[in-house]
Amino acid sequence: MKKIFSCVILMLIFGVSVNALDVKVVREANDEIHIGDVLDVNISVYSDNDIEFMIKEEFDDNVEFIDPVKANEINYNGIKHYRLEWKDSVENGKVKIFNYKIKPLELGEFEIVPTEVFVGNKSYSSDVLSVFVECKNNGICDKGENYLNCKEDCLNGANDGVCDDKVDGICDLDCSRDVDCNYEDEKSFFDKVFEFFKNLL
Repeated sequence: MKKIFSCVILMLIFGVSVNALDVKVVREANDEIHIGDVLDVNISVYSDNDIEFMIKEEFDDNVEFIDPVKANEINYNGIKHYRLEWKDSVENGKVKIFNYKIKPLELGEFEIVPTEVFVGNKSYSSDVLSVFVECKNNGICDKGENYLNCKEDCLNGANDGVCDDKVDGICDLDCSRDVDCNYEDEKSFFDKVFEFFKNLL
Protein backbone atom coordinates (compact mmCIF):
# COMPACT_ATOMS: atom_id res chain seq x y z
CA MET A 1 0.00 0.00 0.00
CA LYS A 2 2.89 2.34 0.88
CA LYS A 3 4.50 1.67 -2.52
CA ILE A 4 1.28 2.48 -4.41
CA PHE A 5 0.82 5.65 -2.37
CA SER A 6 4.44 6.68 -3.09
CA CYS A 7 3.97 6.05 -6.81
CA VAL A 8 0.81 8.17 -6.88
CA ILE A 9 2.64 11.00 -5.07
CA LEU A 10 5.55 10.82 -7.55
CA MET A 11 3.18 10.85 -10.50
CA LEU A 12 1.38 13.87 -9.11
CA ILE A 13 4.66 15.69 -8.52
CA PHE A 14 5.89 14.76 -12.00
CA GLY A 15 2.58 15.84 -13.56
CA VAL A 16 2.66 19.18 -11.76
CA SER A 17 6.26 19.83 -12.83
CA VAL A 18 5.41 19.10 -16.48
CA ASN A 19 2.29 21.26 -16.41
CA ALA A 20 4.16 24.09 -14.70
CA LEU A 21 6.87 24.23 -17.40
CA ASP A 22 7.81 27.89 -17.80
CA VAL A 23 8.71 28.78 -21.40
CA LYS A 24 9.07 32.41 -22.44
CA VAL A 25 9.22 33.60 -26.07
CA VAL A 26 10.37 37.17 -26.73
CA ARG A 27 10.75 38.73 -30.19
CA GLU A 28 12.60 42.04 -30.60
CA ALA A 29 13.23 44.46 -33.49
CA ASN A 30 13.31 48.20 -34.20
CA ASP A 31 9.83 49.71 -34.16
CA GLU A 32 10.63 52.10 -37.06
CA ILE A 33 12.68 51.69 -40.24
CA HIS A 34 12.84 53.31 -43.70
CA ILE A 35 11.67 51.58 -46.87
CA GLY A 36 14.53 49.51 -48.31
CA ASP A 37 16.23 49.08 -44.93
CA VAL A 38 16.90 45.63 -43.45
CA LEU A 39 14.87 44.70 -40.37
CA ASP A 40 16.95 42.70 -37.88
CA VAL A 41 14.76 40.39 -35.74
CA ASN A 42 15.79 38.38 -32.66
CA ILE A 43 13.72 35.59 -31.10
CA SER A 44 14.70 34.53 -27.56
CA VAL A 45 13.48 31.25 -26.04
CA TYR A 46 13.86 30.69 -22.28
CA SER A 47 12.90 27.61 -20.28
CA ASP A 48 13.14 26.62 -16.63
CA ASN A 49 13.74 23.02 -17.73
CA ASP A 50 15.67 21.14 -20.42
CA ILE A 51 13.45 21.12 -23.51
CA GLU A 52 13.48 20.39 -27.23
CA PHE A 53 11.34 22.72 -29.30
CA MET A 54 10.35 23.94 -32.76
CA ILE A 55 9.93 27.60 -33.73
CA LYS A 56 7.53 28.69 -36.48
CA GLU A 57 7.61 32.25 -37.82
CA GLU A 58 5.06 33.15 -40.52
CA PHE A 59 4.84 36.09 -42.95
CA ASP A 60 2.56 37.52 -45.61
CA ASP A 61 4.04 37.88 -49.11
CA ASN A 62 5.01 41.57 -48.65
CA VAL A 63 8.53 40.77 -47.47
CA GLU A 64 11.96 40.00 -48.96
CA PHE A 65 14.15 37.50 -47.13
CA ILE A 66 17.77 38.56 -46.61
CA ASP A 67 19.14 36.02 -44.09
CA PRO A 68 18.11 33.31 -44.65
CA VAL A 69 17.52 34.20 -48.30
CA LYS A 70 14.60 31.78 -48.66
CA ALA A 71 11.62 30.62 -46.58
CA ASN A 72 9.17 27.75 -46.96
CA GLU A 73 6.19 28.71 -49.09
CA ILE A 74 2.77 27.74 -47.75
CA ASN A 75 -0.77 28.42 -48.96
CA TYR A 76 -3.88 29.19 -46.92
CA ASN A 77 -6.97 29.00 -49.15
CA GLY A 78 -4.93 30.08 -52.18
CA ILE A 79 -3.19 32.94 -50.34
CA LYS A 80 0.60 32.75 -50.35
CA HIS A 81 2.47 32.89 -47.03
CA TYR A 82 6.03 32.13 -45.95
CA ARG A 83 7.42 30.32 -42.94
CA LEU A 84 10.79 30.11 -41.20
CA GLU A 85 11.38 27.11 -38.92
CA TRP A 86 14.05 26.11 -36.41
CA LYS A 87 14.42 22.93 -34.34
CA ASP A 88 16.65 23.17 -31.29
CA SER A 89 16.93 22.62 -27.55
CA VAL A 90 17.67 24.75 -24.53
CA GLU A 91 18.98 23.82 -21.09
CA ASN A 92 17.35 24.62 -17.78
CA GLY A 93 17.57 28.34 -17.02
CA LYS A 94 19.33 29.20 -20.31
CA VAL A 95 18.25 31.35 -23.26
CA LYS A 96 18.56 30.48 -26.97
CA ILE A 97 18.53 33.37 -29.46
CA PHE A 98 17.57 33.05 -33.13
CA ASN A 99 18.10 35.83 -35.67
CA TYR A 100 16.77 36.59 -39.13
CA LYS A 101 16.86 39.58 -41.48
CA ILE A 102 14.07 40.73 -43.80
CA LYS A 103 13.03 43.76 -45.88
CA PRO A 104 9.40 44.91 -45.67
CA LEU A 105 8.26 45.84 -49.20
CA GLU A 106 5.48 48.31 -48.38
CA LEU A 107 5.26 51.59 -46.50
CA GLY A 108 3.15 51.98 -43.38
CA GLU A 109 2.41 49.52 -40.57
CA PHE A 110 4.18 46.18 -41.07
CA GLU A 111 3.05 43.36 -38.76
CA ILE A 112 4.23 39.81 -38.14
CA VAL A 113 1.91 37.39 -36.35
CA PRO A 114 3.16 35.97 -33.01
CA THR A 115 6.11 33.58 -33.07
CA GLU A 116 4.98 30.06 -32.14
CA VAL A 117 7.24 27.76 -30.10
CA PHE A 118 6.10 24.13 -29.84
CA VAL A 119 7.24 21.92 -26.95
CA GLY A 120 5.67 18.49 -27.33
CA ASN A 121 1.93 19.08 -27.73
CA LYS A 122 2.03 22.55 -26.14
CA SER A 123 2.66 25.87 -27.81
CA TYR A 124 3.96 29.19 -26.50
CA SER A 125 3.72 32.55 -28.29
CA SER A 126 5.41 35.92 -28.49
CA ASP A 127 3.56 39.20 -28.98
CA VAL A 128 2.66 40.54 -32.44
CA LEU A 129 5.60 42.44 -33.95
CA SER A 130 4.60 45.84 -35.33
CA VAL A 131 7.07 48.01 -37.26
CA PHE A 132 6.37 51.34 -38.98
CA VAL A 133 8.03 51.58 -42.41
CA GLU A 134 8.69 55.21 -43.38
CA CYS A 135 9.72 57.08 -46.55
CA LYS A 136 13.43 57.69 -47.01
CA ASN A 137 12.87 61.42 -47.74
CA ASN A 138 15.97 61.50 -49.94
CA GLY A 139 14.46 63.23 -52.98
CA ILE A 140 14.35 59.93 -54.92
CA CYS A 141 11.14 58.04 -55.61
CA ASP A 142 12.45 54.67 -54.35
CA LYS A 143 10.88 51.25 -54.85
CA GLY A 144 7.74 50.98 -52.68
CA GLU A 145 7.26 54.77 -52.56
CA ASN A 146 4.59 56.57 -54.59
CA TYR A 147 2.66 59.83 -54.84
CA LEU A 148 0.10 58.64 -52.25
CA ASN A 149 2.42 57.39 -49.51
CA CYS A 150 5.51 59.56 -50.05
CA LYS A 151 4.70 62.92 -51.66
CA GLU A 152 8.04 64.33 -50.50
CA ASP A 153 9.97 62.01 -52.85
CA CYS A 154 7.37 61.12 -55.51
CA LEU A 155 6.15 64.39 -57.02
CA ASN A 156 3.27 64.83 -59.47
CA GLY A 157 3.87 62.80 -62.62
CA ALA A 158 6.50 60.53 -61.03
CA ASN A 159 6.92 57.08 -62.56
CA ASP A 160 5.59 55.38 -59.40
CA GLY A 161 2.68 53.22 -60.55
CA VAL A 162 0.09 55.75 -59.30
CA CYS A 163 -1.96 58.10 -61.48
CA ASP A 164 -2.18 61.43 -59.62
CA ASP A 165 -4.98 62.54 -61.99
CA LYS A 166 -4.44 66.28 -61.56
CA VAL A 167 -4.59 69.17 -64.03
CA ASP A 168 -1.10 70.46 -63.29
CA GLY A 169 0.64 70.67 -66.68
CA ILE A 170 2.59 67.47 -65.91
CA CYS A 171 1.94 64.39 -68.04
CA ASP A 172 1.63 61.39 -65.72
CA LEU A 173 2.39 58.27 -67.77
CA ASP A 174 0.91 56.10 -64.99
CA CYS A 175 -2.55 57.33 -66.10
CA SER A 176 -4.38 55.59 -68.95
CA ARG A 177 -5.48 59.08 -70.11
CA ASP A 178 -4.12 62.25 -68.50
CA VAL A 179 -5.47 65.65 -69.59
CA ASP A 180 -1.91 67.01 -69.31
CA CYS A 181 -0.53 64.54 -71.87
CA ASN A 182 -0.29 65.20 -75.61
CA TYR A 183 -1.68 62.18 -77.42
CA GLU A 184 -1.15 63.60 -80.97
CA ASP A 185 1.61 61.06 -81.64
CA GLU A 186 -0.78 58.20 -80.88
CA LYS A 187 -3.19 59.12 -83.68
CA SER A 188 -3.20 56.74 -86.61
CA PHE A 189 -2.32 57.81 -90.15
CA PHE A 190 -6.00 57.64 -91.14
CA ASP A 191 -7.03 59.84 -88.16
CA LYS A 192 -4.50 62.45 -89.25
CA VAL A 193 -5.69 62.32 -92.91
CA PHE A 194 -9.32 62.66 -91.73
CA GLU A 195 -8.46 65.66 -89.55
CA PHE A 196 -6.51 67.26 -92.46
CA PHE A 197 -9.51 67.10 -94.81
CA LYS A 198 -11.89 68.11 -92.03
CA ASN A 199 -9.88 71.30 -91.47
CA LEU A 200 -10.09 72.10 -95.20
CA LEU A 201 -13.88 72.35 -95.07
